Amino acid sequence: MIMIMRTRLMLAMAMTIAMTLMMTMMVGVGNAQPDVINAVYIITAGESITGSGFNVQVMNGARQALEEEGQGIVSFAYAETNVPSLTQTVSSLANNYTYFILSGGIFQTNIINEVAENFISRGKLFFVVDTINSNSPNNTQAITFRQDQVAFLAGVMAGRVSSSRGGQGRVGMLAGLELFPLKQFRNGFNNGVRYACPNCTVVGLYVDTFANEDNAGERAVDYMLAAGPSSSNNKFIDVFFGAAGGTSSAAIKHAAAAGVFVIGVDSDEYLTTFNNGSVAGANRILTSARKDTFVGVYSSIKRSVQGLFTPGNSIYDFQNNALYLTPCHEACDVVADVSDARGGLASNSLSTGVDQFISGKQISMSSNYDSSNTWYHLSFSRDIFGLAPRSLRFHGACLLADRVMLFGGVDVSGLSVPDLVWFNYGDGVWDSLFRNTNDPPAPTARSRHTAVSMPIAGTNFVQMWVFGGLTDTGASSDLWQFQFDCLGICNHGKWSHNTTSLPRLARYSHSAVVVALNEADTQPCMVVFGGFRGLDLRYSNELFAYCIDKGWSSIIPQGGDVPPEIGSHTAVVSLRRMFVYGGSGIVPNTNLWVFDFTSRSWTVHSSPSDGSPFPPHRILHASVMVRDSSMLMYGGQSQDGAVLNDMWYLDTNLMTWTLVTPRQGGGDSGEDSNGVMNRPPSVNGHTLVSLSRNQVVVVGLDTATSSSRRSAADTWIYAIGEGLICSPGTIPNTDRSACL
Repeated sequence: MIMIMRTRLMLAMAMTIAMTLMMTMMVGVGNAQPDVINAVYIITAGESITGSGFNVQVMNGARQALEEEGQGIVSFAYAETNVPSLTQTVSSLANNYTYFILSGGIFQTNIINEVAENFISRGKLFFVVDTINSNSPNNTQAITFRQDQVAFLAGVMAGRVSSSRGGQGRVGMLAGLELFPLKQFRNGFNNGVRYACPNCTVVGLYVDTFANEDNAGERAVDYMLAAGPSSSNNKFIDVFFGAAGGTSSAAIKHAAAAGVFVIGVDSDEYLTTFNNGSVAGANRILTSARKDTFVGVYSSIKRSVQGLFTPGNSIYDFQNNALYLTPCHEACDVVADVSDARGGLASNSLSTGVDQFISGKQISMSSNYDSSNTWYHLSFSRDIFGLAPRSLRFHGACLLADRVMLFGGVDVSGLSVPDLVWFNYGDGVWDSLFRNTNDPPAPTARSRHTAVSMPIAGTNFVQMWVFGGLTDTGASSDLWQFQFDCLGICNHGKWSHNTTSLPRLARYSHSAVVVALNEADTQPCMVVFGGFRGLDLRYSNELFAYCIDKGWSSIIPQGGDVPPEIGSHTAVVSLRRMFVYGGSGIVPNTNLWVFDFTSRSWTVHSSPSDGSPFPPHRILHASVMVRDSSMLMYGGQSQDGAVLNDMWYLDTNLMTWTLVTPRQGGGDSGEDSNGVMNRPPSVNGHTLVSLSRNQVVVVGLDTATSSSRRSAADTWIYAIGEGLICSPGTIPNTDRSACL
């Protein structure tokens, strides 16, 4: 007996529970034991149970499995998906139901785990549909689908149609929240397009609504249609795939009306979204990518009734016919044959290149990049996954979550740009800001500015702070703060402009670090050093701090030597000490300077007289702190104007430098004997960002020759490895061989 309740209020839930219990006593229960009815209670968080949608297939799969095994009934209701409500619901029903299914459990996995643990001793089994459960109790199973496989096949279809039907080889993709399984969808689709059409471009976006709030679907399509240069022929994409619930349904209608071929998801959208062909553009829908929740739920419930329940993740894919593309309907003269790819996926001879069990990330972007002291060239990130950023130098970069954020810079024409883009390290995808929710305020185009990651104490948010830079009107004293609206899992956020700046702060080619000014401070501040001042057109050796609670202030060194007035240097922080190297002003800075925030004093470290390694002077290089006490420095420009590609490592505990020779190298060009790039080229004006304990990423522009200039999307990862960098106190001062 099916009970359809449409309210989430607790009063309605209580009525649902009471009615379910009462009606259960009035129906037959098959061969179940008198004291336990082997039945399924399905809980959803808001999707209807009409038509042929997701929840209907869940219900029908459970019902058929029970009927074939001679068991009882299936009941259905909405419920508030939080621990107290679900615990109350399950407690009230536990005497009458053995199996509990949470349908569409992408956001509720942890909740169902907590509830399920309370019912292990009572023999109750729990299933969460359409997610991965990495911490499941012994009575909980995730019914998981290889979204990456069906999305890959949709990508093969899109790539072949776009490249062989008179298209331009440009495909659009819209996914929901940047979470598993949406990452599976996006990355599987991207890789499928690339498999079918290596030269195709995919323009991709994540959105944070499945209900098409603010017409997000239509706006995303308009964004993609206009993504190309003004000379492109009205629409930039030929094929569009949507995987964002109601948002993508609205999007594919909008795209089809504009003459774009579309691919739907989760239902046969020719029948649903295009109302069996009666909606304009129905002839443009090629197919829909579906996961058959009926197959997954039917199989899992049937095996459980047979005593074969297994906790953890139960994976369903092409091999067990749980995935498929729907019929082509009116577009059969356009669709491409993808049976070869489907066969390869079903036999596991063709890989989607996506991590199916952990997070939906690109496999090539996972911990495979861990060989010690090695460069890896992420060539697939160029123009394949989204529009690549413009070729940039003198941009600002920092890390927010697993995104390497880039703002501003100078393009190949020498003009400053206002672009905000990011490299999603988890997926190998370049993305850009889809929506500035504080529109219109945003920073103007600039270069030679700084960008730092600022954690906001007492919250889960981290902001990108952009300060200063060279704009069309000269040196800037602007401080801008950017924050994603949803903890970095969407494509929209807001810029905020701090207006408390002073004219004397205007500068460019400076450095900025994040540090607690006092040891007891919980909220760090941004500290700015040096740069070229706009007020009097001279270099500076001043220190300024901006703190959220105090605003701007000067930091006055307490005696001793001070660095020269410089710009184009780098600064990093370790254990409340700031390390400044390189740069130039009236005279070049050939020393390493260390500022101690406890004593408020500078210390200078010059080239050792005993001939120990010490890097040659440089400007426009990049440095980053890794593992709290080790500074890596890469590239730059020497005093005689040569562009460099050497890497140096500073042990900030021992204050010793080491010239690093990566395992993969081949000369200053970074090419081997076959001309294959195997380490970054000689660069200046680039950025270096720490991704993890073992990995850093470098992005920038090759300036060695104008013909070999590279986009910021030409991304490289350097794997440090455990042997190269020594943890503090683990290596004696007299023996560093174990570090190398």
